[in-house]
Amino acid sequence: MTLELIRQQRETAERLREFWNLYMTLPIVTEQCMTWLDLYPEEVVQYGIKEAARKQALQRGQMTLDALIAYATRTMFHEAQRRAARTA
Repeated sequence: MTLELIRQQRETAERLREFWNLYMTLPIVTEQCMTWLDLYPEEVVQYGIKEAARKQALQRGQMTLDALIAYATRTMFHEAQRRAARTA
């Protein structure tokens, strides 16, 4: 990965962190978003964040940050699999 691509990914990760913070009261680090971007397209990451926010609301804000990240990651994985199967 070139330096320019890493800079672009970092900018996208910063936007996703801000997106997360709009939905959640627990802050997340940019590096977590960069890890997600290594694995999934940006739209899938956004979907996972929204679904984690929905789950957090259903749980009345009782999920820990670790549980939220795990739920978001699991949701991203399943969404990416669903999209891949749809295009195959």
